[in-house]
Amino acid sequence: MIKRNLVLIGAAIAVLVSTGCAIAQATSEDELGLRKTPLYQEDKTVADLSNYSTVVAGESTPIARSFENAPPMISHSVE
Repeated sequence: MIKRNLVLIGAAIAVLVSTGCAIAQATSEDELGLRKTPLYQEDKTVADLSNYSTVVAGESTPIARSFENAPPMISHSVE
């Protein structure tokens, strides 16, 4: 009796797992990134332009930290 119940419970779990795996939808490669462009054809993808200040290091005003013990923000070009 107990063996039969265990077999039935095991079979029910196997059916539920296989049904869940069959229902899962696959994600295409176009849906992976934030840009919604194909991963293998990025020659036409345009990135956002970043405008950094032209002030020399040491002369710019410090940027306020967002929380205590946060690392300092670099407010000048590092090149």
